[in-house]
Amino acid sequence: MAAMLRHEPPGVVELARAVAVLEPDADAGTRARVAGLDDVAAAHAAERLVELGVLDGHRCGHDPARTAVLEAAGADRCRRLHARAARVLDSEGAPLDRVADHHLAAGPPRDGGVVELLHVAAARAEQRGDRVRARRLLEHTLTGPVGGRRRAALLVDLSVVERVAAPATARGHLVEALSLLPCARERAELLARTVARSPGGAVDLAPLLEDVLRDLADAGTGTSGQDRELRQRLEALVLHAACEDPSGAARVWEWVARTDPGELGAGAGADVLRSAHLLFSALALHTDAATAAARTAEAMPADLEDDAYLHPMQVAALGLLCWAEATTGLDGVRRRTLDAAHRTHRTDVEAFLRGVDAMLLLRRGQVPAALAAARASLDVLTGATRLMVLRAATLALVELGRTAEAERLLAPVDDRSSADRTWRWNYLLDARAAVLAATGRTREALALTLECGHRLMAVGIVNPVVLDWRRRAVELHHELGEHEAATAAAEEYVTLCRLWGPEGYGGAALRVLGLVQGGERGLATLHSARAELGASPLALDRARCTVDLGARMRAHGAAGEARALLRHGLELAVDCGAPILAARARTELAAAGGRPRRGGSSSLTPAELGVARLAAGGATNRDIAAVLGTSQRAVEGHLTRVYRKLEIDGREGLASAPGLRVGTCRPGGQGDVDAPTRAVAPRP
Repeated sequence: MAAMLRHEPPGVVELARAVAVLEPDADAGTRARVAGLDDVAAAHAAERLVELGVLDGHRCGHDPARTAVLEAAGADRCRRLHARAARVLDSEGAPLDRVADHHLAAGPPRDGGVVELLHVAAARAEQRGDRVRARRLLEHTLTGPVGGRRRAALLVDLSVVERVAAPATARGHLVEALSLLPCARERAELLARTVARSPGGAVDLAPLLEDVLRDLADAGTGTSGQDRELRQRLEALVLHAACEDPSGAARVWEWVARTDPGELGAGAGADVLRSAHLLFSALALHTDAATAAARTAEAMPADLEDDAYLHPMQVAALGLLCWAEATTGLDGVRRRTLDAAHRTHRTDVEAFLRGVDAMLLLRRGQVPAALAAARASLDVLTGATRLMVLRAATLALVELGRTAEAERLLAPVDDRSSADRTWRWNYLLDARAAVLAATGRTREALALTLECGHRLMAVGIVNPVVLDWRRRAVELHHELGEHEAATAAAEEYVTLCRLWGPEGYGGAALRVLGLVQGGERGLATLHSARAELGASPLALDRARCTVDLGARMRAHGAAGEARALLRHGLELAVDCGAPILAARARTELAAAGGRPRRGGSSSLTPAELGVARLAAGGATNRDIAAVLGTSQRAVEGHLTRVYRKLEIDGREGLASAPGLRVGTCRPGGQGDVDAPTRAVAPRP
C-alpha cells in the first residue's frame, strides 16, 4: 500500500492519511478538512482511493490498509495528523471523548486549550465511574507544559482516581499538589475537598490533614467565620480518618467525651462536627435511637444545592437510617442527599446510600429487594464501606438458601493483615460467620462471631444493632448446648437493645432469650417478643419470632395455637421472600397436623410473590419486567400461576388476596425504599 501511494499525487496521499487517522464513520467533509483539501480535490482523491482499495464506498476499507498508510507516514507525522483531527472534530462539535482520543495520540498537549479539554474529559470519565480512562487522560495532560494552580488541580484529580488502585501513588500526587500552593488556606481548602471526594477511606491522609491544620494555626487563620468553618471541616475529616484506624479509636472517644455538641456554634462546619459526634455516640451507645435519628436529621444542611461536596462524616451519619426504626425524618434527608450526590456526580455517595437502602430493606424483611439493592451498590462501592453492603448481600443470600453463592461472593476479599484493618472489617467477619453457620460449621461460626465481637468492643463499639453479632452468638451457643454462655449473651443483648430504644430491636433480643430459656418462662418471653415486634418494621424478625413461638407451642402440646401461629409465620416468611424460614414453618406446621391455607400468599414462590405485589400496586407488566430485570413473557407466566394459586380471576383480585402486601415501583428500577424493587446502580 505504501509503495502504491508513493506514486500518487500529494492530495491522494494526504486524504489517505486523513482516512487512516480518522474513525471509520468520519464523513467526507471531515476527511477533507483533516487532509487540507477543498471539496472538489477531496472528491477526486477519494475516487482514486476507492480504486486502490483504501476506501470502500464512503467508509474506510480495511485495517491493514490503514496500518500501512500510518506506518509509511511515520510517528511524528501521525501525531501531527491526530492533532489536526482533534482540532477539526472539536470545531465540528464532535463528542468530547472522540476529540480527547485524538489529543491522546497527538503527544503532550501544547497549549492551555488542549489541557482544559483533556481535564474536562477526565472529569466526565470519573463522573461515569471510568477511573481507568480518567487516570490515563490526566497522566497524559500532565506531560504538557502546565504548572501552578492548573497543575495542582490536575494532580488532585489524578490522586482521587488513583485512590483505590494505587493509594501510595495517589498520596504522592496529592503531596505534590499541596506543594504548588503557597497559601495555607488554599492548601487547606484543596485538601478538604480532595479527602471528601476520595473513595476508599482516608486513614493514610490523617498526617496531611493534621499538617494543614497546624499550617492554618501558624498562619494566624481561623478567626473569621469562614476560616472557623474550614477548620471544623478539617477536624471532622481527621476524626473520619481516625475512626477507620483501630489505633485511632482512643482519640475519637476522647474527642467525644470532651465535646459538647451544643457549644460547636452554627454553620456548615459545626453541623459536620455534630454529625460526627452523633455517629460516634450511637456507636458507643451514649445516646438512644430516637435522639440520634432526630439530631442527625437536624445536623444535615437544609439545602444542598450550593454544597460543593458532601462531607463523608455527614454521609456516614446517614447510616443511622439502618439502626433506627422510626426513620421518617432521616428518609427525607437521605433523599435530599441522594439528589445532591447525583447532581454533583458523586457516584460513590449514591452507591453508599443505595447500600443503606439494601441494609434497610433487609431489616424490613424484603430479602430479594435487599439483595438486588446490595448488588447494584457493590458494583460501584470501594473501600471499607463496601464491606457493610457485602454483609447485607451475604445475609440476603443465606436467607434465600443460596449459601454457595454467598461463599463465592465473599471468596475474593483479601483478609491478609485483617487485624490492622478498619472496624468495618468486622462486617466481613460476621458475613463469613453467617455462611459457616448456614453450612453446619457451628463451632467455626461461633469462633468467628466472638472474634468479631471482641474486635468491636476493643474499639469502643457496643451498640448491639450496628452489627448484631450477639444474636448470632446466642443462637450458636444454644445450638452447641452451651446454656450458660447462651443465657449470659442473651441477657446482655436484651439490656443493650433496651438502651438503644426501639421496641422492635428489644423484641428481636427477647426472641433469642426466649429460645435459650425454654419451658414456661421461655414461652412467656417469646410471647412478649412477638408483642413488641408486632408494630415494628422489622418484618423478618417478626416472622422468625412467630415461627419460633409456634414451634415451641407445638412442643408444649398446644397444637391448635401452634397451627395458627405457624400458618401466620409461614405467611410472613413468604411475604419476606425468606424460603429457608418458610420451609421450616411448613415442616413445623405439618408436625402440628396442619397445612398452609389454600389460596394464601404462602403458596407463592418468591419470584411469583414479587411480581404479584407489584401488579397489585398497579404496575404494568413492562414496568415489572424493568424493575425485576426479567422479560415481559416471564412476568406473564408468573401472573398466570399467581392467579391459579390464589384462585382469583385477574389483577383486580390481587389487592384483596390474603397475605399479599402491595408494592410500588417505577420503571428503571427507581422504586420506593419500602417496595420490592430491583435497585439499580446510580443514574448515568
